[in-house]
Amino acid sequence: MKKYLKFLSLFWIITLVVSCSDQIISTCDTGEDIAQKVTFSYLQNEVFTPLCVGCHGGSAPQGKLDLSAGNAYYNLVNAASTSSQLKRVKPGDSQSSYLMKRMRGEGNETVMPPGGKLATVLLDSIAAWIDRGAPQD
Repeated sequence: MKKYLKFLSLFWIITLVVSCSDQIISTCDTGEDIAQKVTFSYLQNEVFTPLCVGCHGGSAPQGKLDLSAGNAYYNLVNAASTSSQLKRVKPGDSQSSYLMKRMRGEGNETVMPPGGKLATVLLDSIAAWIDRGAPQD
C-alpha cells in the first residue's frame, strides 16, 4: 500500500508540474526592452541632471558642456566636442559619439561620470537613444 501511495503522490506531483509549466509567462521588461523605450526627457531627469550637472552646469561648466535642463540637448546632439574630432552625440551612431566613448571609458580619458561608470542598462539606454536618431522627446 505504501508503494502505491508513493507512486500516486509522485504521479500527481509530475502531473502538476507538467500542466503548470505551460502557463508560466514572464512579463518583465528586459534591459534591451527598457533601453528601446528611453526618451531624452528620461535621460535628462535620471542621468544628466542628477549625475552630470554638478560639473557640467552653471556659469562655467566643465569642458564647456552644459547638461542642465533646457541646454543639454543642444549642447550634445550634433555638437562638436572640445576634446575630440567626434561629435558629442552623432544621431544614429552611438559608436561614433564622443559621449558614449567617455561614459564607457574608451580611450585614454577619464570615464564619465568621475565617480564610476554608469550601470550597463543606463549606458545601453543612452546608446539606444542615440542609435534611434537622438530624438528630442
